[in-house]
Amino acid sequence: MGWFLKALHLPPIGTETVPHIDIASAALALLALVFSVYTFFHQRRIRMLSVIALRDSGLIRWIESAIDTLVDIEFMLRSWTPAAAAADYSIQRDNHLAKLAAVIDKGRLYFPNFTRDVIGGQSVLDAAKIKLPLLDDLVEIYDRTRTVEFLDEPTVKKTQSDVMIKKLDFIKNAQKQVEFRRVPGVVE
Repeated sequence: MGWFLKALHLPPIGTETVPHIDIASAALALLALVFSVYTFFHQRRIRMLSVIALRDSGLIRWIESAIDTLVDIEFMLRSWTPAAAAADYSIQRDNHLAKLAAVIDKGRLYFPNFTRDVIGGQSVLDAAKIKLPLLDDLVEIYDRTRTVEFLDEPTVKKTQSDVMIKKLDFIKNAQKQVEFRRVPGVVE
């Protein structure tokens, strides 16, 4: 050790230099601890953002499939004419409703509880506690499309208007679900 101190032109270790070395060692250890803690939290944040990005990717794909289904329903309703065969439209409606029901059920993966979730005639949740408008909008579109009477022109026109308004509301709420996560530094 003596040759090392001589090479650095340092005085020999004595009682007056030992505390300085101890303080320097403690300072280095504290600096290493601070760096380690910072690295841990930084890596944790990166992992969380990665998980959120994966969820958002799946959520965006689900939203896109929901929009495709809603557009199919919208165009089915818009193509209706008073001279059209009600039975054909009823079959088309049922096919679109089946797709929409599947979209709603897939949405439960992202939003397991929502206010319009009804099983056996009873609501599963207290509507005042949870507000998840995405699935609520889809269920409202489902209910309005399910009850349309293709023999009554005013009912069909009202349903067309209601579905278009709810579709736009769904899109606005969908944008809110993914947009806030795109802001750097925002973690849920």
